[in-house]
Amino acid sequence: ELYDLGDAFLAYNGTMHAPVGGILLVDYFFLRKQRLHLRSIYEAAPTGQYYYTGGFNLLALSCIIIGQLTYFWVYNPFTDEAQALFRFVPASIAAFLLPALIYWVGMRFSPLGRVHRVSAADQKPADKLVMPNI
Repeated sequence: ELYDLGDAFLAYNGTMHAPVGGILLVDYFFLRKQRLHLRSIYEAAPTGQYYYTGGFNLLALSCIIIGQLTYFWVYNPFTDEAQALFRFVPASIAAFLLPALIYWVGMRFSPLGRVHRVSAADQKPADKLVMPNI
């Protein structure tokens, strides 16, 4: 019986990868404009650039849950049932796009979303701003 549910177990664990990928893509490329401030990553103060409500980005966590629910609505790996939408859009694509869109809108227009824009003028000489070579 364990071997029969092995594929469903792996699919269930994989349901969170698509929403997390969508959220990370939106956060890094569209909201933060490919800029990371290394010192602030480890800063736990509420004034930090990466600090959110109680230390958790509640919007991102809720988007992950929405993405998993979207995945299960489009395709349920336990029962092997699929909606009609599954013929056109795989469950992982739907679970990637919907949370990414909700996260982008929420971070831009909601009080929960507080993205600090990092610029070179804001940096102290000892701070390091990481920009990709893309």
